[in-house]
Amino acid sequence: MNKIASSIVFSMLAIVLVGCEKAAPPPKRAKVTGTVKWAGKDLTTGTITFDAKNGEAPGSFNIVDGKFEGLAPVGKNSVMIASNRKSSMKDKMGFDGPGYDQPS
Repeated sequence: MNKIASSIVFSMLAIVLVGCEKAAPPPKRAKVTGTVKWAGKDLTTGTITFDAKNGEAPGSFNIVDGKFEGLAPVGKNSVMIASNRKSSMKDKMGFDGPGYDQPS
C-alpha cells in the first residue's frame, strides 16, 4: 500500500511541475508601414517579408498600390520583396513587327 501511495504522490507532483512550466514570452513585434517603388513607380502588387532569421516567424505583408503595413520582428531583419506581372510573348521578345500572333 505504501508503494501505491508514493506512486500516486509522485505522479501528482510530476503533473504539477509540468503544469507550472513557464511559457516562452511572445516575440517582440513592431508596426511597420511603407511604400515600395520599382523604376520610380509604386509597385502595383506583391509581398514584402521581414525575417529576423532567429527562428521566429517572419512578418509577410501584401503590397497594394505600393503600400504595405503590418507587424514585423523587432531588430535586424532580412527584407524580401516579390512581385509578378503578366506579359505576353511579344513583350518578352521585344518584337514589334508581324509575328506569331499577327497575320503577315
